[in-house]
Amino acid sequence: MRRPKVQSRVSQDVKLAIENLMEKTGLSESALVEELLVQALSEQDTELATTFLVPKLEAMMDKAMDQYFQRTSKLQARAALQATMNTQLLLAMYQAQILHLNR
Repeated sequence: MRRPKVQSRVSQDVKLAIENLMEKTGLSESALVEELLVQALSEQDTELATTFLVPKLEAMMDKAMDQYFQRTSKLQARAALQATMNTQLLLAMYQAQILHLNR
């Protein structure tokens, strides 16, 4: 069975790039193509992480931030309510003191 040559399967630009790399590295055509495939496949892990893990991480961060903002808003509402109650209590005490002094 005849083995296909690289030039019959890829464009001329790619073939020239492979030939240049072969000259620079001293690797044979098949060894160079194999090395390029190994590098491309090793980069797949990074791409898979980017494709699947980053969106999961973003979703987790969004959920955590939503919970944080909900808790913060509840805390602010409680603080505002307590401040209002304290103000009303102080006002009532002040009015009682003024009434006591006017007698």
